[in-house]
Amino acid sequence: MSTLAIELHDAGVLIREASASTHHSGSPGFAVLDGARLLTGGEAARLARLKPRHVHSRFWQDLGTSPLGAPFPREWGSADLAYAQLEKVRQAAGADLESVLLAVSGGFSPQQLALLLGIAEAAGLPVTGMIDSAVATAGTGMLPSGRVLHLDLHLHRLVATELEVGDDVIRGKIHLQPDVGLLELAEVWTRAIADAFIRETRFDPLHSAGSEQQLFDRLEGWLVDIRDHDRIEIGLAGSGVEHRAEVRRSALIRAAEPLYATLFDQVRAADGANGATSLALAQRTSALPGLEQMLEEMTGRRVVTLPLDAAARGCLAARESIETDEPGIRLITRLTRAGVPQGPEASDGAT
Repeated sequence: MSTLAIELHDAGVLIREASASTHHSGSPGFAVLDGARLLTGGEAARLARLKPRHVHSRFWQDLGTSPLGAPFPREWGSADLAYAQLEKVRQAAGADLESVLLAVSGGFSPQQLALLLGIAEAAGLPVTGMIDSAVATAGTGMLPSGRVLHLDLHLHRLVATELEVGDDVIRGKIHLQPDVGLLELAEVWTRAIADAFIRETRFDPLHSAGSEQQLFDRLEGWLVDIRDHDRIEIGLAGSGVEHRAEVRRSALIRAAEPLYATLFDQVRAADGANGATSLALAQRTSALPGLEQMLEEMTGRRVVTLPLDAAARGCLAARESIETDEPGIRLITRLTRAGVPQGPEASDGAT
């Protein structure tokens, strides 16, 4: 019988099995109505630019039962889309699934968490524990002691979580910034890369939905490639021809400056309230061009980069503290670190 830790992150539902040394991610919070078919996750993301009027990417953030509106059926709410994605997770888990630990964003309201547990049950996921995802990262042993501000960018917002890290890890205030998210950043970088192609080749990737989708699909990989380089050369197919252009890291940083400024304002406000001694960056946040260095310079704080599966791995390490035999599932926002591996050695085996 297997146990899964699932981090419900709208940029990619991440799954780690207790008996495995790797994690599975790549099921982003997209839903597309393709004719009569509802597609979620990667299938939907690969149609997001081809069917922009049929895509929904806020159903985790706005989890509820209010009608979505056209083009979705009249009775559908965001909960129906969340159910469809979790049902696929359950099907992929196999028949021997015994228990599930959920790591959830601090941006969920109590009402949304209650609805989420009902959705998970309906999807056949045997949830035995639920923990705030920022608190769960303490299970990796990578959080420094003191006051920590955990930063995690989602598709459409920043979630900044105050943590007090000592013998216990205690969640403090949650700060939400809805004006900056991974998709908003993807939009400005898509335009910046398109400008590079137009300037160097006169090919406009945004002229057709097919090449725009191709650019969107490859953007994440290019961001990984450019993280440690001043420039990279990239290619896109169009009209039967491979077009190539050079993209500079500085150009991507410059394009993102207005959104970065909004993010920095929220970090300053949260940091001032918390008096943080360190910043802990979720991997999707730390991977953005120039952001980690700029945060370090702006705040003067130590910056710790967490692995992509930090919350899921932390769930499994702290399983005994998260699971309960009591009726009902409550959200864990305080975690005792006793018995959880600490220090750099705790990150061994990260994937």
